[in-house]
Amino acid sequence: MRTNKTFTKSHTFIKFGILASVVMTAPLISACHTTTPQIPVQQTPAPTQLDITPTAINGALIVYFDASKKSQVLSAVAERGDTILYQYQNFNAIAIAPATKNTKQALHFYQTLDGVLNAVPEQTLQLH
Repeated sequence: MRTNKTFTKSHTFIKFGILASVVMTAPLISACHTTTPQIPVQQTPAPTQLDITPTAINGALIVYFDASKKSQVLSAVAERGDTILYQYQNFNAIAIAPATKNTKQALHFYQTLDGVLNAVPEQTLQLH
């Protein structure tokens, strides 16, 4: 019988310990919860489309070409009298300044030239 009383006492002591720890931590947990004041946030509508304005630069053209046809494209530029402004190193392209002011004619010439993949007017895109 003595062991039974000891078990009951230790069981009661454990219950009391759990109850005491819950009672003592409850104020600490509630103290950690703070309410922040609600600050009104002004919402602006998200743009449905970026406002990008392309701007042509001095009538220059960017000509993309097949790497195996580079010499043919460069000789065509020289024959036409156009100026190479820049040769891109990371991809097969050159920036050229047409000899004439008629960039549409120069653009058509390069777009139809064998070995040219694409020719486009040089542009600067500005985000507004």
